Amino acid sequence: MYPTWSNTISLKERIADSVEYKGESGIYVLSTSNMPLNRAMGVDTSGILYIGKSSNLKSRISALKTSNHNATWFLFQNRSLARFYINSEIKDDDKKMSHHVGELNITLAKSTPEFSESILETIALFTYVNNFGETPPLNSALPRRWEHEMNPDDVEWFNKKFNHA
Repeated sequence: MYPTWSNTISLKERIADSVEYKGESGIYVLSTSNMPLNRAMGVDTSGILYIGKSSNLKSRISALKTSNHNATWFLFQNRSLARFYINSEIKDDDKKMSHHVGELNITLAKSTPEFSESILETIALFTYVNNFGETPPLNSALPRRWEHEMNPDDVEWFNKKFNHA
């Protein structure tokens, strides 16, 4: 049985304080607020910027909010990219980048005994690359190898949540 996806919520929500994710492992999908992204093989209507895994989702959410993660650090350092993905009003000397990063959305899926965070991440990235011909914009690399043999149900699990055909 595949894990259940959380609702997609804004990073500024207090999800990191939720007891539900304390010490839980899983994957997370960071996305824009309803901005479709042109990709090599189509348009990603979900606006997915990054797909990652974590052995502690609560800590990872906190890291994303404060730029202690490669994906959001890159946005903090590249204001023109942040203006494009987050908010066109962001200034080069903006001191409230944490507030702006909070405008991004996050969706979570907790690991299960059948699906570790590594397998879930592989499924999500494999499916995204198959759909769009490239990784999400803030993912710098693919896993070295696919550690999980893919099947159509894996692909459907990811596509169903993010409305990818």
